[in-house]
Amino acid sequence: MHEMALAEEVLQIVQDAARRDGCRRVRALWLEIGQLSSVEPEAMRFCFEAVARDGRERFGTERLIALVEENKTATPIAIRDRLMDAVTDFAAALDDDVTLLVARYFGGLS
Repeated sequence: MHEMALAEEVLQIVQDAARRDGCRRVRALWLEIGQLSSVEPEAMRFCFEAVARDGRERFGTERLIALVEENKTATPIAIRDRLMDAVTDFAAALDDDVTLLVARYFGGLS
């Protein structure tokens, strides 16, 4: 979903402009998505809301790595289940699908 990367970039641009102009808070943002942009408006809205949660914390890479580290001896299926539980608990009301791939690397094949 490239909308997530776009949403993160838009948020960075808005935050940079707000800091530059001395604003403490941005109350609204109007983003026009062109017909030929290959951006799904609902996916963009979902992603932007996920990255701009009024300053609230995101699930994030650090939390993901910590959870995998805590469960590194578990089976891939158990890790998948724990990750899905953690994401669901964190997000509370996901209104989108979640895709998750868990693989175990045993070494070799250089």
